[in-house]
Amino acid sequence: SVTGVQTCALPISLNLHQADALITLNISVSRDYDTITKNIQTFISDYNDINSFINEQFAYNQDSKTAGTLMGDATLFSVQNEIRNIISNQISGLPATLRSLGQIGIESDRNGVLSMDQNKFLDEIKDNFDGVIKLFAAVGVSTDSDISYVNHSRSEEHTSELQSH
Repeated sequence: SVTGVQTCALPISLNLHQADALITLNISVSRDYDTITKNIQTFISDYNDINSFINEQFAYNQDSKTAGTLMGDATLFSVQNEIRNIISNQISGLPATLRSLGQIGIESDRNGVLSMDQNKFLDEIKDNFDGVIKLFAAVGVSTDSDISYVNHSRSEEHTSELQSH
C-alpha cells in the first residue's frame, strides 16, 4: 500500500492517505506559463526600478539647480554599467539562438529600461522551455565525459561543484 507523501523530480508533493486498488487516480502536471510570465515581468519591473533609482542619483534639476545625491559618482556608474552588462550580454556556452534576453523578447532601450514582448516570450518559452530557463538559472555543463556538473552555490568560496567519475 502507498501512504504518506510521495515526491518526484518535479517540485510537486502528493499527500496520499490510503491506497485503494479499485480506484485509479490520474494526475496531470503542466507548466503555468501565466505565472512564469508574471514572474519575469516582476523581474523586469524590479530591474527598471533599480535603474530608475540609479538614474535619479545622477540627475541634475535645471529648475531647482540641484544635483542628485551621487551625481558624478564613479562607483555607482560602474555598478549601473555592470548590471546593464549582465542583462544585455550574451551568455557563452548556450546555443547561438538562445544566448541573450533579447532573443526571448526582453529588450533594453537606450536608457537601459527593459520591456517584454509577451508574445515572443511565450512563443520562446513554449518552444524551448529548458533553453529559456538557462538564461535565468545557474546551469553547468561539462565538456569532459568524466566530469559532471553537480550543483551551484551563491557562496563566494565555492561557486560550483564538479564530480569526477
